[in-house]
Amino acid sequence: MNDHSISRNGTLTNTEIAISQKAEKHFEKKGWKTFHEVKLRGRIVDILATKDDKITAIEVKGGSGDMQRGIEQALHQKNAARVQGEMTRKLRKYFEKIADKVDPLTREYMFKKPGHLMRHTLAQQMKDGGMTNEEIADAFGWRTPAIVGTWYCKTSDKKKKELGQRCAKILF
Repeated sequence: MNDHSISRNGTLTNTEIAISQKAEKHFEKKGWKTFHEVKLRGRIVDILATKDDKITAIEVKGGSGDMQRGIEQALHQKNAARVQGEMTRKLRKYFEKIADKVDPLTREYMFKKPGHLMRHTLAQQMKDGGMTNEEIADAFGWRTPAIVGTWYCKTSDKKKKELGQRCAKILF
């Protein structure tokens, strides 16, 4: 199981083990081939199931033994994926309108991965709004806040100007 499925003492809870086994049996009974702990897009999913040209990833959410909390987490992730799908479709339409106003590399990227570009945009807006790298990483579920500063965000020109003005007031 992944890091999120491990309790504080480093072992899986009985609930999480039971859920994982039931999910795997269900998929195998329906003719799916299952794999354990597969790295997928930077995350390790508990079960990856494939059948014909279909693929699904399952991350067991036992809520450290709290079944209700685990179900709520799974439903939240399902809703988040649905919202991302809707936003991606809407972004594609918006990007078509502004495609001639951006540089060629951004134009290519915004049509290949509009949802991912949305993640960069949202992270930058959060940074510009005053959130720390730690808060942004936590909100996105990233393991380390370092990725925020090195990959997703840069200091805005407005913030650089403010920092310059503050530094100018320092007496040496």
